[in-house]
Amino acid sequence: MECDFDLALVASDLPPFPVPAEHTEASYLRELTWQGAARRFGDRAQNPKAYAQLDHELDVIETLELMSSARVERRGCSTPL
Repeated sequence: MECDFDLALVASDLPPFPVPAEHTEASYLRELTWQGAARRFGDRAQNPKAYAQLDHELDVIETLELMSSARVERRGCSTPL
């Protein structure tokens, strides 16, 4: 099932997401992603393909400045990361 929805309609108006002082939004998303990946896939050595895909997707999110969109997606997740 495809979804034709423009995240810019809601994501552009989101306030900054509160993150710990030692993080940016991007670094905090990475940390939360690695925590969830460890629970779901084990460590990097156990599932290098999954971690490579996550690295790629996080790079795209950061490069395209989609942090607000990533927050919307996370809030809509039914499965914890």
